[in-house]
Amino acid sequence: MSGIRTKPVLIIEIKTCERPLAEIALRMIADAIYRAIPADIPFILKTHVDPKYHEVEEVEKRR
Repeated sequence: MSGIRTKPVLIIEIKTCERPLAEIALRMIADAIYRAIPADIPFILKTHVDPKYHEVEEVEKRR
């Protein structure tokens, strides 16, 4: 192993079927992260918008 030290990174991926939902989710999650984690932990928010993401049954099963 080399002497390179790495820093932990928080990666959050949002998959949704509509762009407006992705934008709302990004704002909500980014706001919560800024308040919840220390400023020195970098984070990446990724979005994937695709009409095929209709997983309502899966979400309902988890509740």
